[in-house]
Amino acid sequence: MKILINGGGPAGLFGALLLKKRRPDWEVHVTERHAAEDTFGWGVVLSEDALEAIALQDAELADALSPLLHHWNTIEIRRKGELVRSTGHDFYAISRYQLLKQMQDQCKSAGVIFHWQQSVADPVQQALSMRADLLIGADGLYSAVRQQLDAHFQPKQTQGKTRFVWLGTTLPLDTFLFSFIETEHGWMQAHAYKHDRDSGNDAVCSTWIVEMPEAVWEKGGWADLQTTDALSRLELLFAYDLQGHKLYALAHQQRGSVQWMQFPQLYCQRWYTESEAEGHRLAVVLAGDAAHTAHFSIGSGTRLAMDDMAELVLQLCGSSQKTLADVLR
Repeated sequence: MKILINGGGPAGLFGALLLKKRRPDWEVHVTERHAAEDTFGWGVVLSEDALEAIALQDAELADALSPLLHHWNTIEIRRKGELVRSTGHDFYAISRYQLLKQMQDQCKSAGVIFHWQQSVADPVQQALSMRADLLIGADGLYSAVRQQLDAHFQPKQTQGKTRFVWLGTTLPLDTFLFSFIETEHGWMQAHAYKHDRDSGNDAVCSTWIVEMPEAVWEKGGWADLQTTDALSRLELLFAYDLQGHKLYALAHQQRGSVQWMQFPQLYCQRWYTESEAEGHRLAVVLAGDAAHTAHFSIGSGTRLAMDDMAELVLQLCGSSQKTLADVLR
């Protein structure tokens, strides 16, 4: 079987790795519009259950990730000088860069074929021209695969009612922190956790997400602030929590304004469809954020995307007596 995965994030890489390890005779391709070393995010949270699930699927990958994980079991909530600590929550985090790098290395060793820096406007046609049997859309929220076959997948999307931004900081947190700040325009909060286990003193090692209601964001004039001004203002508001450490925006936000987002709640009525050209039939399936999103506050978006792939691989590799269409329906 020939399989094309559009998207080189955690879902696409995990799926490619499992497919190639389960079926070395299959030809597995991954197309990604960015370079291999590019990443858009700071840290990824994984629960203890998520790590156990990864180890169950691929012990070699789990072993490679293990020394790079930062562990904590305490959640800390701060509000108006009050502090609440809750223990017994075993969570781990890893920098997104390290997660992708380890998965890329494992995929290369397994024989996955990569096509980096290929922005594909028509992924279905690309898959058909390759005579692929299966196209997996693991290309995130703005999935080209889903958008091309929008009428078949029937996506529904709503926008959240808060504004948030992903930042990083050099503060080495030892808990998962929720800090609530009351400003002259209303409340805002930070969700923060350490994601880099062995970073140096001057390196960004923790993820810092700031979230506020739309009305607070508008009244505060945040949309009009340049990146440096927005970061300076947030550093003052969260000065007690940051303990003198700085906040940093992602590289593509260094110039201009920080990217204040509204969380998009997406789900699709269908995850599978087919396309055909010149007598060749192509199965198309979605996975991860291309099919559904999960709010960052639950810390399980990456885990759910990888779960999608694990189940898909299980069905594809464990149903030799069924046709591809029957497996995916």
